[in-house]
Amino acid sequence: MDPSFKIVIVDANPVRAAILEEGLREAGHVQVVHIAETAHLLARVYAIDPDVILIDLENPSRDVLEQMFQVSRAVKRPVAMFVDQSDAASIEAAVDAGVSAYIVGGLRKERIKNILDLCISRFNAFARLQDELERTRSALEERKVIDRAKGILMKAKNLNEETAYALPYKKIVDAAMFGHARPLFGGKSNDVTETVWPQPTGYNTDIAKAKALMAESGAGSIESAISFDLGDAVNSEPMAILIQESLAQIGIKLAINKVPGANWRSEMAKKSMPMMVNFFSGWLDYPEYFFFWCYSGRNAIFNTPSYVDKGMDAFIEGAYAAAAVGEKARYETNVRGFISKAYKEVPRIPIIQPYLNVATQRNISGYSYWFHRQVDYRSIVKG
Repeated sequence: MDPSFKIVIVDANPVRAAILEEGLREAGHVQVVHIAETAHLLARVYAIDPDVILIDLENPSRDVLEQMFQVSRAVKRPVAMFVDQSDAASIEAAVDAGVSAYIVGGLRKERIKNILDLCISRFNAFARLQDELERTRSALEERKVIDRAKGILMKAKNLNEETAYALPYKKIVDAAMFGHARPLFGGKSNDVTETVWPQPTGYNTDIAKAKALMAESGAGSIESAISFDLGDAVNSEPMAILIQESLAQIGIKLAINKVPGANWRSEMAKKSMPMMVNFFSGWLDYPEYFFFWCYSGRNAIFNTPSYVDKGMDAFIEGAYAAAAVGEKARYETNVRGFISKAYKEVPRIPIIQPYLNVATQRNISGYSYWFHRQVDYRSIVKG
């Protein structure tokens, strides 16, 4: 340890403090200050501005320990604490408070140098970890702010419609899904007349129209990212690449963010991904059930765009209320209302409904489709 370091000793016992001072001076340290009174301790430590703090306590009470821990948390300096006896709770509290060395069993003069070196080494190592953590947090927060700003810009500039016209729908069905999906695009209109769900939107690939809408918005070129679940990379990765290539034609440059499957749900919960490939299916085959989870202002995890709209909520809640009392006409009006609103505002863009394919030998029969999208083996027979 550098002999020029300024060291503060906090000890109410003058005999123990003298032993510490003697040991420090023998080790070459001449800037040693002794504080005997603990009243206004933090202010006194700040006034001295030491490089290292040594706290020597004989049988400290909980209140005394907490006072010393407060000093450790506040001063951001290497702190070595010596006690004659302790317990697991006190040791854990010392670590949480940032005490660099917590020595049980009192202090002997000959141990001072080694303990100080250990104390400073641990403090510096912990400080580096804290600095790295803060830089990482800062980078993550900056990324979140940027991504949210991009999302706000796209919404403010009404770019969802441009995106809807720029998506390569047919290519996705053919290349990403190998034709094994029902198209949810190319419908007659976004003002729907039926209550069936899902049903095609009125969008289709129209790059010229997307470019015109983009120019009209005045947004200029935009850089953002599209994320997908690596657990479904077989379909999602080619979808992301096709979308990336297509949106580049209208001035939206996308980076591709591959999220490990184990992290996908937690990333969805953050609501920080500006664009994503997302497969969602409702276990209950009712339109209002799907819209409750994906469009409701209650902002469930599956409402990935964090879409909140009072009009949409009124339609969804109206459909639930009408279904509960069997009012068919009111129910259908609300269902058409929330589907049409979703298709016009496009907070999420329906593309395809994947098929569930099951291959069996010719002598196997009895397959039943279930809401959980898995095979029910109870009904399968052979022969």
